[in-house]
Amino acid sequence: MAVLSLLEHLPLECGGTINLPSLAIDPPSSVPPELLPTTLQKSTPHAYWIDIFPCHVMRDNLIRLYGQYDTHDLQRDLAKSLYEGFVDGEQRGCLVWGEPWTVNGWEVFWHQRIAGENPEVKME
Repeated sequence: MAVLSLLEHLPLECGGTINLPSLAIDPPSSVPPELLPTTLQKSTPHAYWIDIFPCHVMRDNLIRLYGQYDTHDLQRDLAKSLYEGFVDGEQRGCLVWGEPWTVNGWEVFWHQRIAGENPEVKME
């Protein structure tokens, strides 16, 4: 388990270099359908944190666009003000009102900075 906790610190391309075994195994039947891996998740090496989102479209988009967005900014925005030094914490983050594996229970706060300073930007 200690090795797995260190994997988040390795660039994705290092997996082949250190010969990590593929973890693309069939999930157990107890996994909620919303969290089942997509074909893209199974076939593309990606950051582990992407797998926690219950929206399969978001997971695939994050994998496809990996490297085109700042992962630290995204994680900070979703984690709200869990860390010191972020005075605008009330303007970002997400709340989970129901079961964490259902997308209907997630509420994401969209800060204007992320939306290109345009308060009219809508996610559809």
